[in-house]
Amino acid sequence: MKHFKTYVDFINEAQSWNSVAKVMDKALKKAKVSTSYAKDYVKSLERMAKLTSKKFFDEYGDFTEADFIEDVEYNMANEAKAISEELKGHAKKMKEDGISDEEIKKMHPEVTDEDLNEAYSDEQRMELADKGFALSDGSYPIKNLQDLKNAIMAYGRAKDQAKTAKFIVKRAKALGAEDLIPDSEDFQKSLKA
Repeated sequence: MKHFKTYVDFINEAQSWNSVAKVMDKALKKAKVSTSYAKDYVKSLERMAKLTSKKFFDEYGDFTEADFIEDVEYNMANEAKAISEELKGHAKKMKEDGISDEEIKKMHPEVTDEDLNEAYSDEQRMELADKGFALSDGSYPIKNLQDLKNAIMAYGRAKDQAKTAKFIVKRAKALGAEDLIPDSEDFQKSLKA
């Protein structure tokens, strides 16, 4: 427990914490956060206040409700981003280990097609492009059948659909998977362009 020089120091700090806590409590009720997240946020600030009260009050002492709302929402967004990046890394590793996109999605329903298509780093994409396994800019990497299926699914978003369709056909033939080449009118039209 922290030792105070005088009882007045203790009372002043307690009153300061109570003032901050009241503003924080009002802000968290208005913020778009779950109750459990709000509790964790308050606990982390309480720990900070106990460990380094001067630093805490310098940083948070004059926070308004809007400041607390912004802080908690910023923290949530950064934590969600970190979790998302960790999940993408895990999906990438699973994909490298030969686990299909469908299996990855069963295990992690929050993983999107875009996450799985981003499973190659920029460096890996350029290496694949050098080998002819991706377009020259590294897009549409097709190293295996799963990549081929992903490319076919993402083909509609291509900037140059004709170039992408022709590349997909080339890789499908190289992989012995001509049966996967789409026979849709749109895809076939792109091949002729």
